[in-house]
Amino acid sequence: MQRLGLKTNGYRRGAVDKERIGEAVERMGYEVVTMDISAGKRRAMRLRVDHAGLDAQRGPVTVDDCAEISRGLRQVLDEIGETDCALEVSSPGVERPLVTADHYRRFAGERVRIRGFGQLADRSRVLEGVLVGVSGPGANAPDDRDLKIEMDLDGERVTVPFGAVAAGRLVWDWSARRAPGRQG
Repeated sequence: MQRLGLKTNGYRRGAVDKERIGEAVERMGYEVVTMDISAGKRRAMRLRVDHAGLDAQRGPVTVDDCAEISRGLRQVLDEIGETDCALEVSSPGVERPLVTADHYRRFAGERVRIRGFGQLADRSRVLEGVLVGVSGPGANAPDDRDLKIEMDLDGERVTVPFGAVAAGRLVWDWSARRAPGRQG
């Protein structure tokens, strides 16, 4: 599995097997976009999922898809002894996070916003523009080391090291009311 948007928010008691959760979701034909595990009185695992690979063009993840994934994951959580962990499964939404290099490849041509760990492309910490694609040694390989994200910022092409990006997401076009990456 590739880089996964995982936040643990203070979760300490027993490590959830994120690889096993991700593999179970993939076997069902979906991918985990982000996984958030929180602690407290009510421990919770929140997953944002999307259709895997080429199936991503099928349209948005539905409530029925989320219910199917939830049922399948409940069995996995029971097997690994996580019976008291609340499970929340949802679609990534219209402004879905971009976590892996594959996400950036898939949504080339769409409007994105990226936030860096520091200043990006000698500009600011946040850049918004059209995603041109991913370049660099091994640009088509699953490994994300040494990759660069290419963006068009109002006619000017900039390149940002993938490792300098703290977070990225698609930007919804509210005037057209069209979700990025979706036809129609």
